[in-house]
Amino acid sequence: MVYAAAEELEKNLKRLVGRAKKVAMQYSPKNQIPYISLVDAGTVELIRAQGCKVVSSADLVQQFEAAWTPQQLESHRVAGREIDRITQTAFAEAARRIRSNEAFTEYDLQQWIMGQFRASGVTSDSPPIVAVGPHAGDPHYEPKERGSAQVREGDLLLLDIWGKTLAPNSVYYDITPGPDIGRQGAGKVCENFPHRAGCTRRGSRFRAQWCEGRARHRGLAGGSRGA
Repeated sequence: MVYAAAEELEKNLKRLVGRAKKVAMQYSPKNQIPYISLVDAGTVELIRAQGCKVVSSADLVQQFEAAWTPQQLESHRVAGREIDRITQTAFAEAARRIRSNEAFTEYDLQQWIMGQFRASGVTSDSPPIVAVGPHAGDPHYEPKERGSAQVREGDLLLLDIWGKTLAPNSVYYDITPGPDIGRQGAGKVCENFPHRAGCTRRGSRFRAQWCEGRARHRGLAGGSRGA
């Protein structure tokens, strides 16, 4: 709809809405889905003034725009298998370097992962996040060639890895594991987790499951088991 003045907008809007009693818009009640809630409040008020009930278009977007084809689902699964494998081998590589007393930084491990991406036919819009210590709590921290932290035994090593296959219209896969490197870090994480989770019952269950599973990663630098 093209208009030049507010009066023209109101006149054409009435014609556009017609007898409709319900209009779906890019709106989410209480902004529950930010990706959908794109229309401004003033425009919602303008449509409601025409006697219409404004509802969210979230279900329509899900059905007609966001639904995957079978090929896209398969691309997501393939990317998931490759990225899960690369993630586990990245932890194993970190463990190998620490056991060998080989100094390396977050950036070094990030670049190693990118090499694995290229060798496995996986691509990404940006490199993965490799973060240790305080950097693991910095949302979307980006390790740089200069100034990134050295990875040491006892650190909490967080990887945020996403990627997709090279197939057209492929779908991203994203995972963010964060085991400790060695035998000391996980205890502190488990002690602090209830506070981070708001001490909720769900957070407590997750904490118990995470702490039970951390034994699989404790041997990363200790030499007992690989990732």
